[in-house]
Amino acid sequence: MFDQLVSLGWGAASLTRETAEKTLEHLYRRGELRRDEVNKLLKTLSERGEREKAFFKEHLSQKINEALQREKLVTRSEFNDLQQRVEILEQKIQQPQEEKSKEESEQ
Repeated sequence: MFDQLVSLGWGAASLTRETAEKTLEHLYRRGELRRDEVNKLLKTLSERGEREKAFFKEHLSQKINEALQREKLVTRSEFNDLQQRVEILEQKIQQPQEEKSKEESEQ
């Protein structure tokens, strides 16, 4: 879901970038902008887009984590940590049982 939301936001930004490129190219053809001005504006817009993408992704991630905490749901990382702890406990429980069975079979 998170990746889909980021992709959706990035898709909207891509459409905006395409529109900006077309507009700047149109202004260049009409002689209202020089090529170096077009390139500088495109670079500025691209850099701003990257910053906004990073901000959007971080903000969205933060909001999702807040919602998970509010609803008392665990993250994938927390789940994996718990799963690993359970596996360790299962191994500790099985060891004494296996040793007991081995001792009983030797007698």
